[in-house]
Amino acid sequence: MSVAAGTSTPTSQTGPPRLGERPIWISAGILAVVLGVLVATTDGSLSATASQYWREALFWILVVALVNLFPIRFQELSFTLDAPLTLAVAILYPPSLAAIIGLVATIDIREIRGQIDPSYALFNRLQTAITVFLVAVTFHAVAGDIRSLPLAILGTLAALVVDYTANVVLVLGGCIERGGQLRSATRSMRVADPAMFFGTYLGYGFLAFLLAHLFEAVGGWSVVAFLVPIVAAQQM
Repeated sequence: MSVAAGTSTPTSQTGPPRLGERPIWISAGILAVVLGVLVATTDGSLSATASQYWREALFWILVVALVNLFPIRFQELSFTLDAPLTLAVAILYPPSLAAIIGLVATIDIREIRGQIDPSYALFNRLQTAITVFLVAVTFHAVAGDIRSLPLAILGTLAALVVDYTANVVLVLGGCIERGGQLRSATRSMRVADPAMFFGTYLGYGFLAFLLAHLFEAVGGWSVVAFLVPIVAAQQM
């Protein structure tokens, strides 16, 4: 799930730029290099993998992008429910291909509206791609295959831990470059109800595991059905 503070288009008001308006090209550049190294050093050919799965990759890109185009807003927060989808992608495909899907599909509606700096949009995409890569590596290292029960369940749990850790580290890095202090940035990421938060995270993992199974057994229609409650939640 991507979460970001609400932003507006730049105005003539004085004061520090709001989140998403201040360039973070250094962090984005570092993440681009990291992602390039990860993809280049992964076993197997990305082009061969992409040619094998290009139809499925295109399907997931369209689905994840569609979910990201309908963010749910609550007060000053804007968030999307793409986490189960990107986790399912990491479970189903090799790390490099999963990362590319995450990079391309992570569309922020504010990009289209010109409400955030391009470097911030790029940072978000790269952050998602690297996280998806690490999650895929973890799952396949532990489980090897989604049909390998109960190893696949353990792999999903391990992937959730990596997903959360990578997100926290990368978001903190971006906050620091925007001029924030590590202590204040860490404090701002505390959750009011840890039990509910991590319970929801486990729910995302279970849903991702279920979606991956249904996609293999039934096909893309099972994933499309997932979009119905997303659109309903957006309207509410």
